[in-house]
Amino acid sequence: MMKGWSVAALLVGFFGFLTLHASELPVGQVGVSPSIFEEVRLEGNELNKTMRFFNFKDKPVSVRVTVHNWTTDHNNRIELLSPDPQSLDQWIVVNPLRFTVPARKSHVVRFSIRPREEPSSGEHRAIIYFRAPLRIDF
Repeated sequence: MMKGWSVAALLVGFFGFLTLHASELPVGQVGVSPSIFEEVRLEGNELNKTMRFFNFKDKPVSVRVTVHNWTTDHNNRIELLSPDPQSLDQWIVVNPLRFTVPARKSHVVRFSIRPREEPSSGEHRAIIYFRAPLRIDF
């Protein structure tokens, strides 16, 4: 029975939102809230959370969501790891995995943590990437 284990450092990242337009700086202009979930506690067999993806641009943004197991290297940079049965990335279900956010709007993204087996004690981490196609226009 899974009671009271914690999921530390569920980090929500946004990556790959690079659109360069000579006439349209600054770039980026997207956001995720909340951007980090720390010390999430699973009571029972499932945990459900929501995030909101914001598009502050004047154009729609198409987004693809991926989830990864991770750690940090000796320089404190994120290093993606291969999944294993005890890695949190294998227990996260994100909905939707692809979506388009109209200009100056936001979109709700839901995720659930559903362990497939009894979690081992200790820290379990995952990072959720929101990716958009790289586009460079000059």
